[in-house]
Amino acid sequence: IYQRDDGMVSVELEPGSVPFGISPECRIEDVKAPPSGELVSPAYEFFPQTVPFIEKATLSFDLARHQGERFRVGIYELEADSTFEFLGNQFDDDSSTISAKIDYFATFVLLEDSEPPRISRLYPSSGSKLTHRTPRIFAQLRDDLSGIVREDDIEVTIDGAWVPAEYDYETEELSYRVPRPLKYGKHTLVVSATDACGNKTIRRSVFTIVESK
Repeated sequence: IYQRDDGMVSVELEPGSVPFGISPECRIEDVKAPPSGELVSPAYEFFPQTVPFIEKATLSFDLARHQGERFRVGIYELEADSTFEFLGNQFDDDSSTISAKIDYFATFVLLEDSEPPRISRLYPSSGSKLTHRTPRIFAQLRDDLSGIVREDDIEVTIDGAWVPAEYDYETEELSYRVPRPLKYGKHTLVVSATDACGNKTIRRSVFTIVESK
């Protein structure tokens, strides 16, 4: 186990996961927080960064000095283009330590994500009138920091009934084709999305199926 002198961060390497003779080094790097997050720790740049691990290592941060909402904190890797990639937020029993698995050394930092996902381009839009009784449900779901990482974190209901909508993580598009004709009259569509740090957004649309003239 490598632990930095300040006690804030440590790395647990599996036996034989790095070539013999290589020992970790770490220094603090100056970084700016992204618009949608706040820095919770310094950014720690680990070396060497050219050797992938044979077995995943466990990167851990001490949260004892953090006074904010710990469940919104995550471990991120600073990418070459200055963006941040969410790695994980596994807490120990008393939430004093947060950890994530890593495949190699890089620059890592704790960020607090308090911004919920954005749901846009919802269709059918609220107030719309449709003559087609099997509409294609559509929405754009985006999250700028921790991201939407599990399908279970997205829920779509029509008139209170869950439907198996599909989410494309590359295009960030949600879609579902209603298989059976909806009844004439008003219907309520609800789309909710939760990011990896528990921030949740809900959008509702009330649309009407009308007879074609």
